[in-house]
Amino acid sequence: MATISRFGPLRHLRSDPNMFVLHFAKGKLKRQGRGLSYFFTPLSAGIAELPIQENEVTFVINDQTRDFQVATVQGVCTYRFAEPLAAADAINFTIHPDTGTYVQPPLEKIANFLAQLATGATKRYLVSATIEQAITVGAEP
Repeated sequence: MATISRFGPLRHLRSDPNMFVLHFAKGKLKRQGRGLSYFFTPLSAGIAELPIQENEVTFVINDQTRDFQVATVQGVCTYRFAEPLAAADAINFTIHPDTGTYVQPPLEKIANFLAQLATGATKRYLVSATIEQAITVGAEP
């Protein structure tokens, strides 16, 4: 998360090397890059910060197999933003110019979306497999 310090009417942003910063002013992209550190005026700045390291989402599913046995599946989805500009166009990663915290929780939205995708695929597999197949085949399907 960005660290923002106050110096009179100016603010100073310092971000971590694993964060990609997009700085907009007057509707145009002024700065972009990893681990930026710079002064800005808060009234004319729009700043987005995206994590570019790998993030993980965990999920747990309890469902029945084809032979009506209850199975519990634990999973982990790992994701990384390969194209930060495209991700920022699709999801709001705006940070508050005074605190450096997200205005809306974008990482929670992404985590929920990926968990739902993985849950749906896992449930489709479980309803078509027996408990023996699910145990012996493992995570491949």
